[in-house]
Amino acid sequence: MMDALSPPSSANRSSSHNSAKHTSPPFDGDAVYVLAADPMTIMRNGTTSTKHSLSTTDGVDIFQTRETEYHPFLAWIHSISGLVVNDVRFAQMIILLIIVNSILMGVATFDFVTQDPGVERVFEIADTCFLLVFTIELVLQFMHRGFQIFSDGWLTFDFLVVAGSWFFSELQVIRAFRIFRTIRLITRIKALKELVAALLNVIPRMCAIAWLLALVFYIFAVLFTHLFKDLYKDGYTSADYFSRLDITLFTLFQIMTLDSWSEITKETMEAYKLAWIPFISFVILSTFIVINLIIAVICDAVATLQTEEIGKRDEGIQSLAEAIARTQQDMARLESKMDQMSSSINWMLRNQQQQQQQQQEDYSSSSSSPRLLSGFGAKFDKEL
Repeated sequence: MMDALSPPSSANRSSSHNSAKHTSPPFDGDAVYVLAADPMTIMRNGTTSTKHSLSTTDGVDIFQTRETEYHPFLAWIHSISGLVVNDVRFAQMIILLIIVNSILMGVATFDFVTQDPGVERVFEIADTCFLLVFTIELVLQFMHRGFQIFSDGWLTFDFLVVAGSWFFSELQVIRAFRIFRTIRLITRIKALKELVAALLNVIPRMCAIAWLLALVFYIFAVLFTHLFKDLYKDGYTSADYFSRLDITLFTLFQIMTLDSWSEITKETMEAYKLAWIPFISFVILSTFIVINLIIAVICDAVATLQTEEIGKRDEGIQSLAEAIARTQQDMARLESKMDQMSSSINWMLRNQQQQQQQQQEDYSSSSSSPRLLSGFGAKFDKEL
């Protein structure tokens, strides 16, 4: 066991140093990498084999196998780190540690922690231990994939979060952002990752809706500022809602969220009886149309994601059915060939039996002829 985990000797390293080359396979965030070589094999020949998952469905995986050549020592490191980071139990342990770390950061905000230096120190040491584990995990990822980790957005995000936790650990304001480590759960849980990826795919449509909402805001802000600019000065409203364009924009955002919009409308109607018309128009356009458009786009993205998953599952089932059909055809052809072989064997056996019978008959006839001649000879002698 210790031999399997020990690095290769210097003789082995020097013998293959000239011929070793590093051609690391491309890393895809949705891909699953599985190490196909054990450490002893790595130490003997300095190569590793990885299976790069091109697509994954329920029960059906399509892999592309690539062989990568390394210096034997680097190949050993690549193999050991790959066995760790690709292990399901290791991934589940990291998810559990992220959850526990997030809970402890929330508990650390209570008074019994902040007002007791001893307890606060314990929480700081625990947070540092969690950060060390996350750093070790990131180092293992780097040892296994090299600089390819920066080609994946999720791993790059992990790197920035962990590195930022170390570099800005002394700044009290920045330390409050340590809670963003919890977002790393998105990179670990497949369902969350797929949901975020679907939302990112609809950003162009979301931007179009945002431009429409900004246009609606600007039009009504200018309109409300011109119409209701002096209401606070004249004492009709309890607060300044419409005296400047920026104040009007903030008021419109409050109305869009339906926060106390009826009170603002009623105060305005004390000066203008028909003020409810622009208010209700803005609420209908911003809240009931634009916001619902955003919700519709998000729902469409989730539905598209589910449709793609169903399509992949159906493709996997179809591929499996085709494989089963090909197997059945091969079995039918094999049975046909076995029947032909059985018929040929039976024919050969019958032919051999016939030949043996013919030989026995020929032998019997040839052995009976001398006895007949000897009988005739004895009879002839007796007559003489």
